[in-house]
This record gives sequence, structure tokens and C-alpha cells, in this order.
Amino acid sequence: MAEVAGWIWQHNLRSLLELLSHYVGYDFDGTDWDTAELELRTDTLLAAFAQG
Repeated sequence: MAEVAGWIWQHNLRSLLELLSHYVGYDFDGTDWDTAELELRTDTLLAAFAQG
């Protein structure tokens, strides 16, 4: 399982984003999660590529 920012595990990230969206009055749905998950994968691949 991938780590995000060194302390938030990816499988907990969705719950965190849903909770935060609740506090700001935003309806976090599946499309939002798909976008966040894609961004995490892209960042991970770019970091791996940069390290060589």
C-alpha cells in the first residue's frame, strides 16, 4: 500500500477527503475520488521516474 505525504495511507485518504468535504459543504463523490486516485498514481510514477 502506498503512503501519501509520509503519514496518510492511501486507503484512509478517501475517508479524510469525505470528512473534509462535509465540513466545507461539498458533496465528495466517486468522480472526485477517481480524480484524486489518478493524481496519486501519476505523482507516484513521476517520482519513481525522477529517481531513475
